[in-house]
Amino acid sequence: MSQYILRFSVTAFIVWVLQLLPTVVRMANPPQKDIWKYNYAKNKWVNIARRVFQIVTAVILLFAVHREKGDMLQMNSWLIVAIVFLLLYYMAWMQYFQGKASPVSLIFGIALMKPLYLIAAAQCLNNSLVVLPCILFGVLHVGITAVCFCPRRE
Repeated sequence: MSQYILRFSVTAFIVWVLQLLPTVVRMANPPQKDIWKYNYAKNKWVNIARRVFQIVTAVILLFAVHREKGDMLQMNSWLIVAIVFLLLYYMAWMQYFQGKASPVSLIFGIALMKPLYLIAAAQCLNNSLVVLPCILFGVLHVGITAVCFCPRRE
């Protein structure tokens, strides 16, 4: 913990905003069939836990800066991985906006790619503190999405 300082990171802010763009578009111009608005757990405490871990992830990403390495993106394999995850995330959102989203694209394209992108991007920023809360957020986010959108067997 002593290897981090408390400082706002503009680079991390850009990383965060990149994953928010589809959500902003959806809020400003929702698709005709906006099923994502039903992506919540029946148990309110599960929803609260998901949001808490999402907020903790954001706060740590935005305000914990590596003392020695700073907040500049490191050009390494994590950057390529982050870009791939972000592109897959955007492709899934494009399917969603076109009304062609399947349970697979909702679960693996939207719900899973978001935390994977954030973890990979955090590694580029030398911010390992993000990993644990982001994994917990991801598990809850994917789990809730799977329960909401998996076809039911009857």
